Amino acid sequence: MTTANQPSRPWTRELAGTSDLTVTVDGYLEPMMLPFDVALTTLWQVVRQLPIGEYQHRAMHRLLGAGRTLEMERLLDGTGSMELRLDLTGGGTAVVRVCRAGAEGLETP
Repeated sequence: MTTANQPSRPWTRELAGTSDLTVTVDGYLEPMMLPFDVALTTLWQVVRQLPIGEYQHRAMHRLLGAGRTLEMERLLDGTGSMELRLDLTGGGTAVVRVCRAGAEGLETP
């Protein structure tokens, strides 16, 4: 049983605040390690400028720009890293990569 002070799921903002993420967007953002919330904000600032369709834009806003971390934490649960391929209008793709500190995946310079 959970109370008002205890989340019913293990993915909480407290958990997010304790780890750094390495983030990159191929061709748009070099790999960098940042605190969880700052990393999501940085990714959103880059992704929202990409020429992507409305559906992808809404999905990425929900994941990165809405001030919530639950969805990203769920994606990172397990392997600690994830990759999303975005189709650019006019052709081409941009790959968004996110990796928890200590997980295998992205390397920071």
